[in-house]
Amino acid sequence: MKNKSMWILVEVRSGIPLSAKTFFEEKLAKVEETKLRKTLNLENDETAIFEVEVSDEKNNVYPIS
Repeated sequence: MKNKSMWILVEVRSGIPLSAKTFFEEKLAKVEETKLRKTLNLENDETAIFEVEVSDEKNNVYPIS
């Protein structure tokens, strides 16, 4: 079984999660996060990037924690 990593960029505005975007490369997630943070009110809004391991096996289920 071979695992790969994906990165999830989450956007939260005023405490409400608005979007979650997935990326196969961490660098691309960070570039998108930098663009997104330029439009945020840093007192109330936030972004975060999470790494998730994804299996190549089609029948496996991995819970997001």
